[in-house]
Amino acid sequence: MQESSLTQADLARKLRVSRARVTQVLHLLDLDPKVAATIIALGDPLPRRVITERALRPLVDLPVDQQKPKVAQLVRRAKEQLRSAAQKGRKP
Repeated sequence: MQESSLTQADLARKLRVSRARVTQVLHLLDLDPKVAATIIALGDPLPRRVITERALRPLVDLPVDQQKPKVAQLVRRAKEQLRSAAQKGRKP
C-alpha cells in the first residue's frame, strides 16, 4: 500500500470487500518469511482448506520463534486430516 497511491479503503472499494478484509489480508504479510514459505510449499490448491487464513491470523502477532512451531502444528494437523480422509476413501 505504501508504494501506491491507493489507500486500503480505495483497494477495498475496487475489490468490493470491506476495508477490514483488506487489513486482515495485508496483515498476513507480517508473517515470518520462513513461515510463509512453509505454507506456500503445501501447494495450491489443496484438495480442501485445511489451513485457513483465519487459523493463520493469530500467528502474525506472535514472535517469530513462536510462529514456526505453531505453523508446524497446523501443517501436521492438515496432513493428518488429508491422510485420514484418503484412508476412508473420502474426498478430502
